[in-house]
Amino acid sequence: MTQTDISAALNIGQAEYSRIESGKRKIYPHKTKIAEYLKISEDNIVESLLDGTEVDRRALSPTLPVYGFPLPDGKGFDWTQQMMSKVDRPESCKEPTAYACFCFGECLTPQINNGDLAFVNPTLKPREGGLVVVRYKANDKERGLLCRFLGEKAGNTNIEWRDGEETFKSSDVSVHPVVSVQYAF
Repeated sequence: MTQTDISAALNIGQAEYSRIESGKRKIYPHKTKIAEYLKISEDNIVESLLDGTEVDRRALSPTLPVYGFPLPDGKGFDWTQQMMSKVDRPESCKEPTAYACFCFGECLTPQINNGDLAFVNPTLKPREGGLVVVRYKANDKERGLLCRFLGEKAGNTNIEWRDGEETFKSSDVSVHPVVSVQYAF
């Protein structure tokens, strides 16, 4: 496999992955996905300095980034814009790539309502019928859609949300499971 293969699986550029291999960038933000892609245990990936000294993984921030700027058409949120606020990191989100997102509108009423906060752990495998955030590209921008995961079939990812069922080409999206919801009062 090539650096291009692995960088595509990590959703980063080949040059950035090259910097990870050469020790110019930290591996820990990508360690879980690298292990999944290579089908090995994370314990088999050890980051070390040139002198062989092992480097410990950075301590997790006690807070999570929050996404959720609604799109004008009401179809999801702008993934590229992080909200100004952060929220406390729950026990269910101990991965460095975890995040939270606000639900705007009534896309999954009555289970999820406007203002509810979903906690997301992208390292987990989605389960059929579970809540997920689907990341996709539209008009050269990253988008997120809070929805229900219906499953994958024939290279397609099937979801359900306020407009009914929708299908995405699986290679064009990433599916991140919601692990808990904080309901707005």
